[in-house]
Amino acid sequence: MNHAALGARLLRERAFRADGERRELLALAAAAYARIFRRSGDSFPGINAAVLSALAGELGAAQALARQVLAATAAVHGDRDARFHRAADRLQAALILGDEAGASRATDELLANAVNRAALVSTRRQLLRLTAALGRGGDLARRLEPGPALHFTGHMLAAPGQPGRFPAAAEAAVAADIASALERIAPATGFGSLASG
Repeated sequence: MNHAALGARLLRERAFRADGERRELLALAAAAYARIFRRSGDSFPGINAAVLSALAGELGAAQALARQVLAATAAVHGDRDARFHRAADRLQAALILGDEAGASRATDELLANAVNRAALVSTRRQLLRLTAALGRGGDLARRLEPGPALHFTGHMLAAPGQPGRFPAAAEAAVAADIASALERIAPATGFGSLASG
């Protein structure tokens, strides 16, 4: 990350934590990201400038930047990660412009290319701020809610014909119950011990 991007990000984070001068700090952070966008043409600082402008109450500036971001993301090439980030930028730009259909299409593309859970959570956090400021798009933010996390544990399987907490004869029924629960819960992630049981 270069110095300008780091400075813009620090201003943004300071604004999010501020109480009294929040709007002014949001505008400063938006201006810093806009300068980077003008120099680089990269949609990431552009969408940050647009979102921060919207959060600062400068909707006209936010919409002008959003149009430029949409133009910058018109042709998306690269791997799934690149397509995810471009879709996230288009989603926010479309929302700023009041294009609910475009925002919904971008959400579909974003979810189809979501391979990085941390990036999805970060995108949702920014989207929640934006939807709160605009008063629309909450249904799109709900689509990005992470699925439940599952923690698993259990008992070691007893040898066939031997007594134990988990008799071998119960394995098939337990496996069916687990499969049914997994289908019902549809966890996004799971974790537990690698030990037997």
